[in-house]
Amino acid sequence: MIFFLGKITYHYVKSRSEKLYIVPLSHSYALFEILGIPRVTTFHEQVLYVNFRVNTYSPTMLGLSEDRKWLFAAPMAGYTDTVYRRYARKFGADIVFTEMISADGIVYSYKRSLRYLMFHESERPIGVQLFGSKPELIAKASIMVAELGFDLIDINMGCPMRKVIRKGAGAALLKTPQLASEIVEAAMGAKLPVSVKMRIGFEHPDIDGIIRLLESFKRLGVVFVTIHPRTASQGFSGSADWNALLKIAKKVDIPIVGNGDIFSVDDLRARLTDEIRGVAIARGAIANFQLFSQLRDYLEGREPESASLAERIETFINFIHDEIALRGERQGLAFLRKFFVHLVRGISGARRLRAKLVTETKLEEVIEILRKIAENTKINAQYFVD
Repeated sequence: MIFFLGKITYHYVKSRSEKLYIVPLSHSYALFEILGIPRVTTFHEQVLYVNFRVNTYSPTMLGLSEDRKWLFAAPMAGYTDTVYRRYARKFGADIVFTEMISADGIVYSYKRSLRYLMFHESERPIGVQLFGSKPELIAKASIMVAELGFDLIDINMGCPMRKVIRKGAGAALLKTPQLASEIVEAAMGAKLPVSVKMRIGFEHPDIDGIIRLLESFKRLGVVFVTIHPRTASQGFSGSADWNALLKIAKKVDIPIVGNGDIFSVDDLRARLTDEIRGVAIARGAIANFQLFSQLRDYLEGREPESASLAERIETFINFIHDEIALRGERQGLAFLRKFFVHLVRGISGARRLRAKLVTETKLEEVIEILRKIAENTKINAQYFVD
């Protein structure tokens, strides 16, 4: 059986194990080897012209409530690994996402990409975030990650990193709306819900252009769009323009999730409106998983419980142990250094505490420092410096 998705031709393949695969025609056998499909397969000669351009999935199929606002753990490169995502789900996130992964890397360096694609059942529903600028590679990568059991494919159109922009991917897709739509359409071939994460423009806010792009996504069947209301040129400088986000949300018939500058319940209360369907938390939850619980309480109409620094540290110590169990002590502590920076921010003597934590190579020493901080947040940081 052969069908057509946009400009890409695929085989619908049935293997001897009775598993069904959707395989690009031009790369069939190479992809067979990657997916571990036996080369002896049955191809049905009948040609069918099937329209897969419109995706009929809805947010409720991902378990998202119709009765309250949604709470997501936003993808963050270098942070949102499998352990982070388990904690985000445990503390209240409705959906978690992998850090962004190159579609090119999945197709051409599949084994190297697997470390980013590892997840635990407790993380469901989980989205895999892909970036790339070639529809045919997005299509192949989407099929491959669907085979791994992900619940959702999220397309990155917001990353401002220079190395991503140079390839025409990430936020660069905002400058090529036709290609952006083709990228989304290509991802639909995996037969999973598809979402998009984007910004409000490249160099300048482009509300009208974003609205037109969102209308295209709506026609394709995108289940929701997460918007960080900064431009790509801003990076993370300045402030997220939630007023611009509101203008966009009022004009489109697609669920809009806001992202940016949410570090507390007060931040959310000041920004979330009826038109915005939910919020995705990124930097605010680094080393502060209790933020998910507090925001979940607020969204469900309960009074959020405050979390002391001691409680945050105790949770973070558990997080450290789980990361060490996954990575080993040396690699685990190296991975955790960037978390320490966020954990001690705002504490008296933070600079010296941070210097001590990020250079420590023994787990027991790191735990001892953290427990002493929890005991007395006003302790003189000089105490920890040799």
